[in-house]
Amino acid sequence: MKRKLRIRSIILWLIFLFLVGAFFVPSTFDLLHDKWTINRAVAHARSIRVEHYRSAFESETFREEIIAARDLPPEDFHRVNDAFPVGLDVSFPGLVLMCSFNPHHRIIITDASGKVTTIKVCFECDHTEIDRAGQPDGDIHTTPFIWRRSLRNFFASEGMPNSPDLYRHIHLQYAETNQAPTAAH
Repeated sequence: MKRKLRIRSIILWLIFLFLVGAFFVPSTFDLLHDKWTINRAVAHARSIRVEHYRSAFESETFREEIIAARDLPPEDFHRVNDAFPVGLDVSFPGLVLMCSFNPHHRIIITDASGKVTTIKVCFECDHTEIDRAGQPDGDIHTTPFIWRRSLRNFFASEGMPNSPDLYRHIHLQYAETNQAPTAAH
């Protein structure tokens, strides 16, 4: 009887360790790596620009239209770091479920030498991409759960919509009038 109980507890521990290793460790490692990249970019930032934009292919050419943008004053640079808190993450880093990755928000960080780090956020599919200064295009991966609310709050505090339903409406309004909305979002 004790032998069966011991084998069962070993199997349960192995399953637990597998789940922790498959879900918590890689995604938390990715979160910490991205957070380090963001902290480093903000620490060396000369300017930070927050944008809500629309991109589209028209007649085989790629166009971007800025709907709203704001340059952060240097005393507010820390708010970008605050939008990316540190904690355990439970997502599976390699998992991309039917994501067309159509980001409408980005944070553009430029350092003193002119190198640019761009953080693109898609609130429709909850994925992010960090294009690091001097590096090839970043990987698109699931936005850590701990960042989702803080990123929404950060963009909302800058007057930029971040609800898929709301910004779909704004993009339609923008497409019809070809002018950025004048009323607060």
